[in-house]
Amino acid sequence: MIEINPKRINGCWTEGFALDFHTLSSEYIGDDEYGHPQFDTKRSEIGELLYRLKYREDQAVLGEIITTASQFIKSKNWPIDLLVPVPPSRKGREFQPVAPLAIGIGKVLGIEISVDSVAKVKDTPELKGIFDFEE
Repeated sequence: MIEINPKRINGCWTEGFALDFHTLSSEYIGDDEYGHPQFDTKRSEIGELLYRLKYREDQAVLGEIITTASQFIKSKNWPIDLLVPVPPSRKGREFQPVAPLAIGIGKVLGIEISVDSVAKVKDTPELKGIFDFEE
């Protein structure tokens, strides 16, 4: 299992956590030959796996993420009856990792999964582009 540093997420729910920060640091190092900015980015272990899954479509990391998340959830002893993955902000992505992660976690924990319970009714911005806490 990879090392995680769970972070409590406060909100209008009973209890919420992120397994760790995704990005630890990111330093601009210049533009590439096409004029695109380049960064030297350091990620947490889980952040690197999620980056590979989401942006590189590296499905080989699914098992490690599922195992890590499942072990964390088990450690909390929450009475979970159903897993409902949140629909992604960006609909056009060829591979959407949220449902496969939820299905895998549900299988490991023996919890029912419903991937069709929540649907997006309008476009929303990706969270990574929102910097105002109130938004």
